[in-house]
This record gives sequence, structure tokens and C-alpha cells, in this order.
Amino acid sequence: MCKRKLSIEAEYEVKEKYESGYSILELTRLYGFKTKKSIYDIVRRRGGRIRTLEEELEVRNPKRKISFEKLDESFKAYFIGLMLTDGWVTGNSIGLSMTDKDVIDYVCECFGKESNVIKKPGNRKLQYRFMTNNKRIVNELKRFGIVERKSLTLQPPKLKKSEVKYLSYLMRGIIDGDGWIRKDGGEFFICSASKDFLVWCKRVFESYYKFVPMNLIQGDNGIWYVRTSDDRNMMLLYAHIYYDNFGMKRKRNKLLKRFREYNGRS
Repeated sequence: MCKRKLSIEAEYEVKEKYESGYSILELTRLYGFKTKKSIYDIVRRRGGRIRTLEEELEVRNPKRKISFEKLDESFKAYFIGLMLTDGWVTGNSIGLSMTDKDVIDYVCECFGKESNVIKKPGNRKLQYRFMTNNKRIVNELKRFGIVERKSLTLQPPKLKKSEVKYLSYLMRGIIDGDGWIRKDGGEFFICSASKDFLVWCKRVFESYYKFVPMNLIQGDNGIWYVRTSDDRNMMLLYAHIYYDNFGMKRKRNKLLKRFREYNGRS
């Protein structure tokens, strides 16, 4: 049986279409080939590079192709905040585990992935996990200080001028990750093993959002805390950081209730 042959011009066209995002299946159907190998051979023969598995998955599901070269949408900033606190990096993999299912569901939906459920021994709460293997994303996250074994050495994220407008979403990710809000919404803190990181958080709240000066203290366990129970600060926290309804509902609902009570609304 005769193999299907294309002209040189047509082969370069196949390569260009492949590199522009056409899937292998689309190209085999478009050019009448029966196997994927035929397309791979043409792309290589004409000097192209075969996509990695992760890149191929991104082509199949465009929602997976998220780039952190720049923060240009609210979700990316929120995700950076989560990764700075609760996230981890190992090799070419990144992950995030939390007991708050709504947060992991939101992250997985934006990445076009399914979440994993982790059941630990005893009566501990179920954990929900987001994970992906992507060397490109791992490299892009380094600019924000998200690297392996970052806990003790965590530094403030470096933002470009155009990214500052998404700062409130980043701070919300930080609080949803390593923050605590009292049941009545009257106090909150962020904790970290890195003093430098919390000094930066404190400066953001006080300089950017005009908080009354917050307390920065070190606990007996060596962990640092930036905290406040000032009414003005709690109202500003809701108005600037937690006003939008997304991500973790549990902490937002505490502040929403406090905000309504403080302003005489039921």
C-alpha cells in the first residue's frame, strides 16, 4: 500500500499549523493520514519541535495554558498568594493542598484540571489537592519567590508596575493560605516563618490600603505574625480584599457578616 505523500510546501504548512496549535488528530484528518507518526515525521523533517506531554495537554484543553510571565488577571494574582503560603514546588511539579474544597475547586477549574481528595489517618478533615507538572510554570513562579523549600527564606514577591492593580487578589490568596480570621470577623492575622515576608505584608496593608499600624510579633514557636483587631482595619480588609465573591467562602462570610453588623445592615 502506497504511503501518502505531500509536497514540500504542504509539509511546511503542516509544521506551521502544528506549531500554531493544531492538534495531531486535527492534522491527521485534515491531510488524510492514518497515524500520528506521519505528522510527527513531517514536523521533525521540516525542522519543527515536537510538543511535550504538558504542551500537548494544553492544546487539547486551552484552559490549562496559563502563563505567569505577567499578572494580567485576578485569578493569577490570587493563585500566587496561595502558592506563596500553602503551595509547594518539587522538581517540575507544583501543588496546593487545603481542607477548603471551594478553593481547590476554583484553582482546578481555572487550570482545567481535576482535584484529588486526600484522606489522612484518624478523624482529620479531608484534604483537597491541586497538582500539575509543568517546567515552564515552575520557572515563571521563581520571580515571585515560589521555589523549593521556600518556608524559611520566603521573600516579598517582585511585582511589575502593571501588576500592582492586582495586589488585592494576591493579598487575599495570602490570607486564604496562611491567614486566620476570628469567628466574629473582629480580628485577623497572617503567619510565616519569614519575617521579611510579613514586614512586606504589613507595609502593603498600611501604605497601600491605609490600615492603622498593625502588630508584628514573634511567637514562642519562632513563627512570625502580623495581626490586628482594629475595627477600621477589619472594614478595610473586607472592602479592599474580600469584597468579590470567589475562592474561599468561609473567611469571606465572617468578614461580610462583620461588615454588615458594623454598618447597621442585617
